[in-house]
Amino acid sequence: MSNIDKISANEQLFTELTPEEGAMASGGLTILRLNYFEVTDNQEWPRDEPFLKDGTRKIWSKGGVGIGNHSVNIDLVIDTGSSKTLSLFEDDSFSKDEWLGSNTFYDGVNGSNLQAVFNRKGARYVLHYDSIAV
Repeated sequence: MSNIDKISANEQLFTELTPEEGAMASGGLTILRLNYFEVTDNQEWPRDEPFLKDGTRKIWSKGGVGIGNHSVNIDLVIDTGSSKTLSLFEDDSFSKDEWLGSNTFYDGVNGSNLQAVFNRKGARYVLHYDSIAV
């Protein structure tokens, strides 16, 4: 059997699966759409400089998040692989950055307007996000 015949045989096999079965067979993938943070309390006065990390990689930051209840736009799309842990920090130029919490997001979860809370060291940031299993 040639490689082209093998590919055609595999395509036929996967076209007979439901999307859920196909995701399980391929290992699955979940896309996270990080929409915004709802900020109800800051870590520092008068403002925070929060940043979000995926492991050791900084994926988002925002300078000058002031006190009071408000929203901070993120507008970022990432994939989870099998799982993804995101950690929120407050950038402290004069000493060690302060960890405000972590949340783990798992593959295969579907939902809109989901929330993850980061609340350490007096700060409270609620991440609003969508999770789409593809």
